[in-house]
Amino acid sequence: MPDHPFEFFDGGVSPIEAFRTDCDALLALQEASAFGGDDASFLIVATPPIAFVSLMAFVEGFFKSTFGAIANMSPTALAQFVEKRRDVSVPLDDLLLLRDRLEHRIGSLTAERLDFGSAKKINANFLDLLSISPFSTADVQTYESALSLRNQLVHHGGIITAKYFRQQRSSEATTADIYWSSVEVTQRTVIDAITFLLAIAMKFTEESVNRLTELEGEKMLESGSDRYPIFKYLRGDFSIFDPRRKFRTEIQK
Repeated sequence: MPDHPFEFFDGGVSPIEAFRTDCDALLALQEASAFGGDDASFLIVATPPIAFVSLMAFVEGFFKSTFGAIANMSPTALAQFVEKRRDVSVPLDDLLLLRDRLEHRIGSLTAERLDFGSAKKINANFLDLLSISPFSTADVQTYESALSLRNQLVHHGGIITAKYFRQQRSSEATTADIYWSSVEVTQRTVIDAITFLLAIAMKFTEESVNRLTELEGEKMLESGSDRYPIFKYLRGDFSIFDPRRKFRTEIQK
């Protein structure tokens, strides 16, 4: 067993605390977001699209790290997952890489083999692990729309393609925009996406702590004379759920 609960987490930081820090950094990044040609003939606001793509990468990382942390901390949850996913395996050479850390890193190795590339896949992974899921039906639609926008930026440079037009058809776009206009990603787009995703991440983290406690009780880690309530450390900084704690989105609305 590790000496401290933080050793159950990738990078030694709880996933929710890492994700919140990433969100703060992305919002700060947008404060200086415009540049133009030397003759001021054009102006490009580049940072929001970059921030948006980064956000979607960070949130996928959050869910993967959260899965790994839960499975690292709770053999009961991992056993429940394995019972439902007999086809998931970890290569022997990966197991040998961890050696003496394998007991509290087996969840991280398992998460590395899973697909967290859509809301439905994320839900399925956590349903099999904890019998709870992050996204409601409405949330799935919102998340998939954000993923579609992210993919358009990453794979097509933001240009509106025929496929994207059909998927996201709205009153603002016409067929003349296909292969001519670009998707619009503003600072508000990023702020709204962060607000949506952070709320889901925080709520799901709290639900996960409650579910883990139901499965295994108030599990403690004893290290010398110290005793740590393992599952509560999934919250990271315990004040993260204090409503008095301000977040950058609250001052940017």
